[in-house]
Amino acid sequence: MSDKKVKKKGGFKERLNKIRVRHQRILAAHEAKLKKTLKRRGWSRRNIILASCFTIITLLFIAAITWQSPQTQRPPLENAENVEQQPTNSIPSAVYIWPDGRVEPSTSPVVKVGEGYYMFVGNVSLPIIVLKDNIVIDGAGLYLLGEDVLGSRGMDISYRKNITIINLRIKGFDYGVYLHLTEGSTISNCE
Repeated sequence: MSDKKVKKKGGFKERLNKIRVRHQRILAAHEAKLKKTLKRRGWSRRNIILASCFTIITLLFIAAITWQSPQTQRPPLENAENVEQQPTNSIPSAVYIWPDGRVEPSTSPVVKVGEGYYMFVGNVSLPIIVLKDNIVIDGAGLYLLGEDVLGSRGMDISYRKNITIINLRIKGFDYGVYLHLTEGSTISNCE
């Protein structure tokens, strides 16, 4: 009987050592599996940041190339005499009624009939920017036509005083007549 009792599995220290070795093997296997998984993914934090920056820069570059400015109209000025005039060989972007009374471009279908009286003699397909006070603009039942551009203004009489617009039809502009800080102006018999 005593022989059977002699077959002990070892002492406490041996069992503790076996547990420690087994845990080390498990930890080593787990680390190897983790390294293998990370190697497969191939994306480190640095690579993700670099890819994001490259994407953002590329999108900004494409946006800068393809961006088109909205239809530009010169803002009305308090002192319009100092405004540079368009070169004569360029395509006009708007019809201007200047403070001295002249109409540019001179080929536009808006003509000066009398002192302070302007009349349409044909349909106008450009926006009109008025820089003169105390005038009458007679559309003669004709059209001021736009191209449905976001924020476009058919006739800009901002900062003007005593402008009268009559008999005019306006189509294709976000703002048919733009009246920002306008005083004493009248619009009648217009569509």
